[in-house]
Amino acid sequence: MKSVHKRRRGSRIAALFGVLLGLGLIVGIGYVLAQASLFDGGGPASAGPSASTETEPPKPVLRIVFPEGFTRAEMARRIAAVNEIAVEKRGITPSLRPRAYLAASEDLRLLPAGFEGSGAPDLEGFLFPATYSFTEDTTSAELVDLQLVAFNREWAKIDLDYAKSKNLTPYDVLIIASMIEKEVQVPKERSLVSAVIYNRLKARMPLGIDATIRYGFDIPPTKAIT
Repeated sequence: MKSVHKRRRGSRIAALFGVLLGLGLIVGIGYVLAQASLFDGGGPASAGPSASTETEPPKPVLRIVFPEGFTRAEMARRIAAVNEIAVEKRGITPSLRPRAYLAASEDLRLLPAGFEGSGAPDLEGFLFPATYSFTEDTTSAELVDLQLVAFNREWAKIDLDYAKSKNLTPYDVLIIASMIEKEVQVPKERSLVSAVIYNRLKARMPLGIDATIRYGFDIPPTKAIT
């Protein structure tokens, strides 16, 4: 029975790569290092007249960039970096806080539809990587909400019928796609990595995915795996 279970599990995962070859947009793990980025949409707000006929000028719009492959921890560090730039360069103190962001991204009540009961320990992998605009009043919880909205929008574009026919869950797709994403250096390598994993599964070989080891043990890409 154990060997049958292994064969079924191997075939389930192997079958996924027909879906993964064109996926390339959901990534939640990895150790891609990038410089903090911050763009603004205008100068700092100045104090306006108190007359009731005057409207308060719009607050400056800032932007934060989360590259593909960033973990929750890396996103929290990016928030800290962007906050520092906002204070030093713009004289603005954002409401975003790294600790609050980590806390908000642990709320499993926010899991996207279809992932309930998936066993996900937090929202790792669901925080869509993109550029987000915010103001000094935007909270960490609101930023997490923006990322989940983006994830839901992009995830809805994926046809999971084939994966479902192979008894693969949406979370299976997300995890394995994340492994592939972190193994590649450029997008064109995705199909190659998929083929390698597929062949190893067919041969009943260990996958040997370095990205999972680095992720699990928090080993940066600049440090060798011993």
